[in-house]
Amino acid sequence: MQDWLDNDSKGATAPGRLNYLGILALIFLAGVVARLYRVGEQILIDDEWHALNAVQHHDLGWIFTHFGVSDHSIPLTLFYEMEYQLVGLSELLMRWPMLLAGCISVLLLPYLLRHWLRKPEYLVFAALLALSPVLIYYSRFARPYALLALLEVAALLMAWHWWQQRKTSQAAAWIFLTVVCVWLNAPAAVMVAPPFFLFSILALVNGVRQRDWRDLAHLLAIGIATAIPLAALLGPPLITEPWAISGKGGQHYINAETLPWAISLASGTGHAWVWIFMTVLAILGSRVLLARDRAFARYLLAAITMAALMLCLTGAAWAMHGNVFLRYLIGLLPLYLMFVTLGLVEATQWLVSKSRAPSSTTGIILAALVVSLVIQGPIPDWPIRINQFQTHQNYHFNYNWEDNIYIQHMAGWYRPEDFYAEIAAEHEPGEAVIVVAPWNLASFANPMNLQQEVHRQKVLVGFVNGVCSEPFFGEITAGQPGMKFRNFVPLQDILDGKRRADYLVLVRQYTSNLAIENRMDFDRCEQAARDRFGDPWRETEFSVVFRIAPDHRRHHVQP
Repeated sequence: MQDWLDNDSKGATAPGRLNYLGILALIFLAGVVARLYRVGEQILIDDEWHALNAVQHHDLGWIFTHFGVSDHSIPLTLFYEMEYQLVGLSELLMRWPMLLAGCISVLLLPYLLRHWLRKPEYLVFAALLALSPVLIYYSRFARPYALLALLEVAALLMAWHWWQQRKTSQAAAWIFLTVVCVWLNAPAAVMVAPPFFLFSILALVNGVRQRDWRDLAHLLAIGIATAIPLAALLGPPLITEPWAISGKGGQHYINAETLPWAISLASGTGHAWVWIFMTVLAILGSRVLLARDRAFARYLLAAITMAALMLCLTGAAWAMHGNVFLRYLIGLLPLYLMFVTLGLVEATQWLVSKSRAPSSTTGIILAALVVSLVIQGPIPDWPIRINQFQTHQNYHFNYNWEDNIYIQHMAGWYRPEDFYAEIAAEHEPGEAVIVVAPWNLASFANPMNLQQEVHRQKVLVGFVNGVCSEPFFGEITAGQPGMKFRNFVPLQDILDGKRRADYLVLVRQYTSNLAIENRMDFDRCEQAARDRFGDPWRETEFSVVFRIAPDHRRHHVQP
């Protein structure tokens, strides 16, 4: 075991290198499984609809020149529009860039930081990345944050390499990464701007002291080379919708709860004693890095501090929520886990040496500690077998369930109705298909995850437009070609027998306010279902449930 922990890779034996690569492969596999497990069944929810709405209602030109009311990621939405035009759009076609980024980050982020990591640290860092609940969440979510978690770190590191070596290729890579990050999500500027400011200060000081202004001139050239493509890419939407950026600032400032909340999420646990312990490890890790490479450590800590301060000063919308604060600074999460890694390995090796235990126990202790951290986090509480709402904010807003306002809010207004337990009693998990219509795409008004925890069956979201409503927010307009979402279904297809279903749940209440404003006629939906399927199987204050007979279900069934 100790051989693969040897800090000198050249001194490791062939079996030791194979052990090392085998453990790394297992870590990578764990990260891949966590990100891909039943991801095709996950229902698009919340902010994932920003880009989807832009695609279904607008063309490439509009997407390029607008941020949209909900700030869709322009390049990601352009990519979705091209996919839609070429092959159609589905859940996986919207999520695969983030899935890919999330998977390769498990290997690529440690590789990018390899100059400052020793072999055991490389493995522990990869394991923390693979099993970080926030990184798993964003890897499965059709927004650009999994991409930014990788690209923002790469931009910070490329800036440092350029400052040390002054290679043109490094400057070009720094510029490219900066432009891509800001275009993907404008708030990413707070993460990628600090190196330019820090190096400019150093260059200015050097120029004053030594009368050598070459570094400042190089940075000016880099600044201009960065500003030109950003102006070309962001200029049109800024001219079209200047309020989309200016209106998001000066709204919400952090408070006493924000930083502990964000650190808790970054640590992947709702237990205060665990995230405080991990924070102490991160502080110890920063001391390790300072001793190992003082200049780089000071640069990294200064960039992190400047990014956090810039975000605090902007008063960005909802930044007082720890999850939003961390989302704006998503590139800091891998760096935080790196510092935790350095501290954890340092502390473990020190304890083993002081206890005079065999050095081979170091690897066992580190593995046990990583597993313990995962157990103390939210992953064991996530329903694994059947849960199509893993990206619901009940699971990710706050890992301390007592402080999770989504859970508390839902508990105050909804309990799964009894007929869901009846369905569970009559079917094996995953055997039946339940269509629920209409729905609300917002987590705070969507109890479908709670229902599924009871009935354990596959859920399809039914779209009522074309049957008893005009098109409204949170639905795909019936008849749009190229929309190939497996977990969405027009209600008309259920009535016509084109899609398989065992139960149809028409929701009387908890429908979107926008649906009501668009003159949704619930009685007309109910009558259409009665005409097709007969009397309801169950009827409550909130829902009307139709049990679809086998002969109805098999008529024109779509495979």
